[in-house]
Amino acid sequence: MLFVAVSAGSLAVLVPIGRRLDRVHPGPGAGANRWVGQDAVVLAEIPEGVHETGLVRVEREEWRAESADGRAVPSGTRVRVVRVDGTRLVVEAPEPPDRAPAGSDVPGTSGPVPEG
Repeated sequence: MLFVAVSAGSLAVLVPIGRRLDRVHPGPGAGANRWVGQDAVVLAEIPEGVHETGLVRVEREEWRAESADGRAVPSGTRVRVVRVDGTRLVVEAPEPPDRAPAGSDVPGTSGPVPEG
């Protein structure tokens, strides 16, 4: 009888505390969707083309991954997970340094520097 009383009292105290902590510090998303928005490192090159896959590591897990825009992504590149398609992650690589960002039509921001 004492065991039942102590168990009920513990539950009455600990469940509200657990719920409050869960609201204050929400956990990661459920299942594979917890990887969306996380950084990953390409272990095996992702070849150019739609639905071509390579291998990435997110934290301690290795996943098959494809490029979101179909560009090739060399191994060693740090990428960001943008979505999960079944058992594959779709990743986005940072813009390569030789490519101007979209909308940068400002004169003098690309091309050779004039001498003089």
